Amino acid sequence: LHFWTWLNSSVPSSFFPYSDHYLIFRKDRQFRPGGGVCILVKRGFDCHVIDVAHTDGVECICLMVKIGDKRFVICNVYRNNVSDVAALDRYANILSDIQKLGVPVVVTGDFNLPDINWHTSEAPKRFKQDQFLYMFLENGFRQYVVEPTREETVLDLLFCNYDCLIGDVSVGAPVGTSDHGTVVCALNEESNRNTKRTSLSWRKADFVGLSCCIELINWNLLFDGLGPNDCWLVFKKQCQTLFDHFVPKRTCDLRRSSHFAKKRY
Repeated sequence: LHFWTWLNSSVPSSFFPYSDHYLIFRKDRQFRPGGGVCILVKRGFDCHVIDVAHTDGVECICLMVKIGDKRFVICNVYRNNVSDVAALDRYANILSDIQKLGVPVVVTGDFNLPDINWHTSEAPKRFKQDQFLYMFLENGFRQYVVEPTREETVLDLLFCNYDCLIGDVSVGAPVGTSDHGTVVCALNEESNRNTKRTSLSWRKADFVGLSCCIELINWNLLFDGLGPNDCWLVFKKQCQTLFDHFVPKRTCDLRRSSHFAKKRY
């Protein structure tokens, strides 16, 4: 269970309902009201807080969770809508650090990124939303929430860098007096037994052949009469076809290394 809490040091964790059934991990906002993040884990699971650098000035808590011989990281984040460039850099460094652990990573939270189109992976520069989108995509994450979580916007997000780990995702009614919907997902813990992942090996790509084929494509003909979103989908399909032909695939073991963190494309 992940929360955006508005708690402070005057509120003990014992005040949580069913606190005797859950381990409670909190990071309260300091010096001013609001914010704060929290993760509740059902007692009996092996988990602990990860000491991640670069978290000063950002609201983020990360746990390592172990179920049997399977491990994964869960992070809960709250990003206010006035975060500066320095905060963006810290989030990028946090992502890089936790991926070096070599296990699947799940990141959830309220990111206040209302204008990103998660169907087409398009984002405006307003509030640096384009940089946030690029940051997650560059690190190999997929975002799973596409239904509105507050009014008509998708603010509460769920990212993962291991596709097989995330099962069904839905948005339910708010909890208590919250004005945000509840994001519910299933974790396919059994899938974590297979820790191998396939990616494109850009170091071995045939860039000469790729460039020649791109030059031969009549883009004006392909885009004729299409709107921006349809143009993007056509362009993406063409790129995928070319990548399949000119960029070899390679398999990486998540238990041994994180090729996304090391940027070995």
